[in-house]
Amino acid sequence: MEEIKCSCGGMFQYLGPEFLRTGNIQFLVDKDVEEKCIPCQLYVCDQCRALRLCADTPWVVQRRAWWAQERHHVERNQQLDQNRFHAFLKTFAGFSSQKLERIAGGGLFSGYDEVGQAAARQLLEERKANPDAAPREQEHVQPEPRPSWTRRKNSKPPWER
Repeated sequence: MEEIKCSCGGMFQYLGPEFLRTGNIQFLVDKDVEEKCIPCQLYVCDQCRALRLCADTPWVVQRRAWWAQERHHVERNQQLDQNRFHAFLKTFAGFSSQKLERIAGGGLFSGYDEVGQAAARQLLEERKANPDAAPREQEHVQPEPRPSWTRRKNSKPPWER
């Protein structure tokens, strides 16, 4: 067994194997106990009592193989989120600050996920830093009233009756 020095000058003493739990606790009897655990070797410094965990070699090899397969999916999802973020920035550019605050706040009925909320927060921060760049609040224009005959279902204009 190799000797490991601590940064305080002491030596790490081997305390045996340990399992570092990484997932949720499952109380199903037929599941393997070590299913979501990292097998490690535990060391403690004889002077400062610092702990050191060293992962077992088979787990490291297995994890590297898993990451080689998953890396493509993770990078693709990150790229998709980045594209959605920029699309939200373009969409939200004309929104009022009040509407952006409602979106950024999240809430139960905001209708936007974390990516949309982050885009709204960024636009709000940019507007606070440069208030002249914010779009002016558009006045609400009342649409012209429609003729009364268009309000009834299946009705015809007076000249076609």
